[in-house]
Amino acid sequence: MLLPALSIARYRVSMNGQLLRVRRGSALLLACAALFWCAFHPVSLWAAPFRVLLINSYHPEFPTGEQIRAGALSVFEQAHIEFDVEYLDSKRHPEMVESREFSELLAFKFLRRRPYSAIMTSDDNALRFVMRNRERLFKGLPIVFCGVNDVRYALSFSGDPLITGVVEAVSMSETIDLAMRLNPFVRKVVGIVDSTASGSGDRQTFQALRDRYGEDRLDVLNLGEMSWREMGNRLQQLEADTVVLLLSAYVDAKGFRRDFEDGVRFIVRESAVPVYHLWRHGIGEGLVGGQVISHYHQAREAALRVLDILQNGKSPGAIPVLSNSPNIPLFDASELDRWGLDSGKLPSDTEFINEPPTLQRVLMDHIFVIIAIIGALVLAIMALVGYIVPRRRRFYGRKELMQKLEAANRELQDSHDYLQSILDALPAGLALLDCNGKIVGNNAAAYKWASGPQRVLRGESFFSAFPAVPLTSAMLDVAMARMETMRIANCSLRLSEMDLHADIMVYPIHSPEGDRAVIRCEDVSGKVRFGEFMVHSEKSYSMFRMASGVIDSVNNPMSAMGLDIQTLQRRLGGSLEENLEAAHASGGSMEIIRRYCEQRGIDDILSNLKTSCMDMMSIIGELSFFLKETESPPQLLSPGAVVSAAMSHAAQEHALSASGTDVNVRFCMTEGSDLAPVLCDAMEFEQLFLSLFKWHIDMCRRLGPSGMHRIEVALGMQDDVLTLDLHNRDMPYDESMRGISDAFAERSVRNLPFMGVEATLIYLAVVVRLNGVVAMQPHADAGTMLQVRIPL
Repeated sequence: MLLPALSIARYRVSMNGQLLRVRRGSALLLACAALFWCAFHPVSLWAAPFRVLLINSYHPEFPTGEQIRAGALSVFEQAHIEFDVEYLDSKRHPEMVESREFSELLAFKFLRRRPYSAIMTSDDNALRFVMRNRERLFKGLPIVFCGVNDVRYALSFSGDPLITGVVEAVSMSETIDLAMRLNPFVRKVVGIVDSTASGSGDRQTFQALRDRYGEDRLDVLNLGEMSWREMGNRLQQLEADTVVLLLSAYVDAKGFRRDFEDGVRFIVRESAVPVYHLWRHGIGEGLVGGQVISHYHQAREAALRVLDILQNGKSPGAIPVLSNSPNIPLFDASELDRWGLDSGKLPSDTEFINEPPTLQRVLMDHIFVIIAIIGALVLAIMALVGYIVPRRRRFYGRKELMQKLEAANRELQDSHDYLQSILDALPAGLALLDCNGKIVGNNAAAYKWASGPQRVLRGESFFSAFPAVPLTSAMLDVAMARMETMRIANCSLRLSEMDLHADIMVYPIHSPEGDRAVIRCEDVSGKVRFGEFMVHSEKSYSMFRMASGVIDSVNNPMSAMGLDIQTLQRRLGGSLEENLEAAHASGGSMEIIRRYCEQRGIDDILSNLKTSCMDMMSIIGELSFFLKETESPPQLLSPGAVVSAAMSHAAQEHALSASGTDVNVRFCMTEGSDLAPVLCDAMEFEQLFLSLFKWHIDMCRRLGPSGMHRIEVALGMQDDVLTLDLHNRDMPYDESMRGISDAFAERSVRNLPFMGVEATLIYLAVVVRLNGVVAMQPHADAGTMLQVRIPL
């Protein structure tokens, strides 16, 4: 008769099939205690032989397991009902729902236990397992479920006489409304789900709310389509008007699994906005809260239904399935303070955790703290006395380590400065952008391309700082998405009231901080001008060859024809002795021949032929003159205006590209600004003088000293020869400069001390085309004199 009494002192819980038992001595003590208790309680377990088995869908360590057990015990302990738990462990092993091994294990246990009076299940998988093995293991037993997410599946048992339960209906819309009440500026809610069965159901429920809140206000972050790391990056990039609703996050797309606590810690750590939840577990570990499902209340409500069935004899089919889940508003007060949210906006029945302690508790805590501090001080003094020498040694060792670390930091900074100096020395402008088009860094040459040096700052938008560069955000997005180099070749743009040609390159790169892009802007104006000049020269040369062939083909026959006409006129007229003798020998006279020619119009015919010949020779002469011209018609231009414009453009280009150099150049025209206009090719002369001044600036950089170079420009005209003298008083003459004059005089431009596009253009235009002179000589006063002579 002691066996029923032992059941009150014996609380048995099977964990994955392991039964916890008590020792024999302990059992005897418990039996005596049970007899003593029963003597004073008329209602005891002698008359309450009910036994209930709870099948939990998950494992004992799952966050909801303890809540479900506590909720059921809050009813069964008072009613003296024996209560056992079996764990299906389907969260870690989903195949257990259909596993025959687990059903065989339960069947084995049932043979060695007293029969159960009712079956409870928690969550969907346990209910599906019970229904799958109902006829074999649970035939005729009342079944009460709780925590079932699949509402349609739960409600399908409404007509079954042996089944009832409580639906786990999440308060998703209520939680979203609470989040928007706490922060009226919320514009988007991001729901985190995975590919598990519960996660898929939560995703469908969440997406169904788009009709209520709007299509663009609800967004899904599916862990089943990305890795944990990718989801963390997405969470870090959320805007301030967004909140996160954690629904299900266990397994990512690569199959990497985290338990619930680890997943919550990861999401809370990576998220830039508050994270809400629909369940009790996890709140207090960084989650803000929500209208949560309390598994304690779920299990308690299901246990009350079991109690109604067992003690009151009520049929399970007569108890309707509870579709309104007993959910409560629960929030973490510390998280509300951390995100600056006003708890006064929440409903009056809201429950809080981590609330500030009461005054009495604070005072008691301070008493213990003072005692602890005094004890800690005593221990610290003892430790200080006992370990002062080793601490000194560690201090000096730490100091030496800090010195080495500072030295390594200085070396790293020196390397960074050295690399920056190399980048600043490059002629092309470089800018490093992040994936949003913000400037991360740039070199000195980039200031040339910006709207102003003050705009090239870290964090500024590249497109606002470099408005002249024809690169759009869409083009940058395409290049970074494809991770392919993009080139905008030979584009025309205007900087500082000056037209330039540029090559723009976009280089996408990977970095630990995220995808970046390097933008390179290179000035190719000189190359473009050189190409235009070469095309112009080639066209002129082709025209010259064609016209020369025409002249050679026509000139000689026309000359012979003119001579023959002149000879014929002399022999048909005049009083030459040879004409008279030839006419007399022929039996006639020159008078007869002259009358014949007058009557037949021979003289007019010869005159017309001679005039036509002269006209043709005149055309050939004009064509020969045309060979000396370019294909564009010559214009009357003021040499002084052309030279002044070329000086201004060259000085502006030098000012834009002078960052990092210590040479400044200033041109000053002293003579020739009022010279009379001359007939010339405008395009050729403008390119010629611009190349000349740019070449002279380059010469000052290479051969002259640092500082200011004031160059006096004298323009003149002598015997149809345009003279141009550039006097630089600040650059002393060197014997190495003699090679410049020799190279142009000998027409061996390869012997120049330094080559370039401008030097080549000057050589082709002045020396080759116009047969001019370029010479470098020492000036009589001081410095050097660059002399240019151009025949017009």
